[in-house]
Amino acid sequence: MHSASIRHLQHHARLRPLTGSLSLCRREYHVAFFGSDTFSVRVLSHLLSSANASLPIDSLTLVTPPSKPRGRGLQVTHGPLAQFATDRCLPLIHAPPKSLKGWSPPLQLDKCDLAVVVSFPYFLPRALLDRFSSGAVNLHPSLLPKYRGAAPIQYAIINGDQVTGVSVIDLDPKRFDSGAVLAQNRVEVPRPNEIQFHELADLLADRGAEAIAGVLRDYEQCRANAATQDESLVTHARKITSADAHIPTWSSVNARLLWNKWRAFGHQAPLHTTFRGVPLQLVTLGPPVDVSTKSGDKVHGLAGTIVQVDKSDGSVLVRAGVADELVRIKEIKPANKKVMSAAAFVNGVGGVKAVAAGQLVLGE
Repeated sequence: MHSASIRHLQHHARLRPLTGSLSLCRREYHVAFFGSDTFSVRVLSHLLSSANASLPIDSLTLVTPPSKPRGRGLQVTHGPLAQFATDRCLPLIHAPPKSLKGWSPPLQLDKCDLAVVVSFPYFLPRALLDRFSSGAVNLHPSLLPKYRGAAPIQYAIINGDQVTGVSVIDLDPKRFDSGAVLAQNRVEVPRPNEIQFHELADLLADRGAEAIAGVLRDYEQCRANAATQDESLVTHARKITSADAHIPTWSSVNARLLWNKWRAFGHQAPLHTTFRGVPLQLVTLGPPVDVSTKSGDKVHGLAGTIVQVDKSDGSVLVRAGVADELVRIKEIKPANKKVMSAAAFVNGVGGVKAVAAGQLVLGE
């Protein structure tokens, strides 16, 4: 499929077509958009919206990882960006799996002179970057050099940041997230003690699209004024793994930090512990509860002890090892069983009498 003009893309997306005439002296770019997930889809949707009808984009080609067979039937399932392209009949190139090293792209990519990279999982090697005569820019959802790495949104939530942001940077041919900064937008985190990953990701995608649009409208000036990142201020946001979600012992659990972790990555790596040696997923948590609001006899016992059942919402309160707060667990998934309310789980392992006796202890 040939690269599509921006007017064609807006038509197929049922968006208002371009209006008015463009300046004859303004350069327009043939853009290769590299992306993969729902974050990149949201950014692209904004760039194709009527609000951005005057962007200097002559044509657009999408590049995404290959679709993969999934499930028991091993049916080929498109990733979010591939599905977005398919639904709207947009030009799409599937990159090879795992790496772009040694990749010979299809001829349709040769027309592109500028790469825009948003949440693309592979490193773009120099040989590929050199194909784009106008360079390559990357959107990163943090105020670089803070939170370089795969999980900047998650770490902003884990650390309870009240301010985060987005950065549009030059793509460095040697290191991830280290290129010169063309633009940055600060973003106040709404309800920083409550916001969950998807809400913050959507907000940063929207602000990121605005930042990319601003860079494209004044691209040469932004490149001329690009600021080198201060290496002394670098912090890292490494990829979240199952190990980050594991609670090996409750004696070191901080209720507030556990709540932050669930909000940050519970959707991708469920928190998990054990009960009587059996694996247990903590599917849904609620905000921690101040110990001072509960009677003293409710919080005695070992860390990890279920100290109360809240019949109003089916949750349970668990004694943490650190700080004066209790962990509120709403939903639990025992191994080989369906998700159930935490109260229903308690009823199946001894009920309120066992709770009163301090006999239900997580992490054992």
